[in-house]
Amino acid sequence: MTRESNTIDLDAFRGAMRLFPAAVSIIAAEKDGVRHGYTATAVSSLTAEPARILTCADKTNGNHQLIVEAQRFSVNLLAEDQAGLASRFAAKPVESRFDSGEWRVNAGGAPMLAGAVIAFDCVLERYVELETHCVFFGLIVASAVEEKSALLYSDRAYGAFRPVDSA
Repeated sequence: MTRESNTIDLDAFRGAMRLFPAAVSIIAAEKDGVRHGYTATAVSSLTAEPARILTCADKTNGNHQLIVEAQRFSVNLLAEDQAGLASRFAAKPVESRFDSGEWRVNAGGAPMLAGAVIAFDCVLERYVELETHCVFFGLIVASAVEEKSALLYSDRAYGAFRPVDSA
């Protein structure tokens, strides 16, 4: 299962990560009237004081450079009834991604999705490039919250969290 270089086999890694359930978000940015966005499951809180979040992006998909240039991005945690948006932002063409959903732009300039469970407006504090991806560290400067069930993704399927009896 492991190679001599102490790294897991690529297919084994992809298979394991496919089973790793994660919340589904759309990361969005705008600069000079140009918008980009992508579906992401690689999102995590970082610090509470001050409020920071991190997310990752593939450097080859066009979103990476726009976030760096805009110095601002939003993290929009999707509700379970927004699976169609998740699929739209995960597919091509990129030009029509923002044709669905109600998007508004905060004073800072990042597009934020109305109806998202959580929408964070973030200032890019720093980023780290590693191989094919980039990790963005964002300072959260504004948020909107709606009491809804979040969309999850696991084993190539969308779903939602359901509490179980822990007794």
